[in-house]
Amino acid sequence: MKTLRASLLRLLLAISISFSLWAFVSFSENPEETITFPDMTLQVVGLGEGLVVVDSNGLPSQIFPNIDVTLRTDRRQLATLRQVDVRVVANLSGLGPGEHIVPLNVEATRSNISINVAPDGVEPSAVTVRLEQLSTQSVPIRVAIQGNLPFSFERGEPQVSFGGENLSLVTVSGPQSRVLRVSEVRALVNIEQLRATYVAPIDLTPFDATGQAVEGVRLEPATVTVQVPINPVVGLKLVPVEPLVQGLPGPGYTVRSVSVTPPLIALAGSSGPLD
Repeated sequence: MKTLRASLLRLLLAISISFSLWAFVSFSENPEETITFPDMTLQVVGLGEGLVVVDSNGLPSQIFPNIDVTLRTDRRQLATLRQVDVRVVANLSGLGPGEHIVPLNVEATRSNISINVAPDGVEPSAVTVRLEQLSTQSVPIRVAIQGNLPFSFERGEPQVSFGGENLSLVTVSGPQSRVLRVSEVRALVNIEQLRATYVAPIDLTPFDATGQAVEGVRLEPATVTVQVPINPVVGLKLVPVEPLVQGLPGPGYTVRSVSVTPPLIALAGSSGPLD
């Protein structure tokens, strides 16, 4: 029994010495070294359905600080290791609306390499992520018309269409806080001095109840066709009244000014005489 125990102890001692010798030789020939990859782009994964990443103002954003990563590896692997072989990941799995501090992980992008992050080797080691619920609502379209028509022309009611169909509502989607601010979308039309019906595609802009444009939302559709009927007013013409003063005032008097009320009168008739 003692002989067997002694044999086992000698075997374990031999194995320990062999492993130590192997580790010493391996480390001497292939020592561990460090490498730093600066300004790496952060990749966000695991974002829950119906959520969006926003900045401090509630605007959709995927802008994060660049990350510096320091790895420990052996000399052989270091010779072939490139920055594209690793990535920095923020995993948002299981996170709901609100502000979260998310730790960062370093992963290999190739299966044939192994990585070991140095102590304090990820800078920064975590990022603040704000998540907000996505929301959708329908809001009315308002056509805002600018400009004046020439005399004897008038405009009719504007019409809005998309794909050949009349349209009165637009779908607004995006972060909930932004969507709830939108009270209407506007199509801005300029008809200055036009003499024919206005028809053009117009990009829509969302506005809140105070008249401020709202950013960070998506409109569906984002562009519509606006038609504003412009027609001549037949048989009507405004002309100025020019007074004709005859005769002279009495001795010691002079004409200082002449005023006319009204300054314009409307004439009705056929187009020839009116012209």
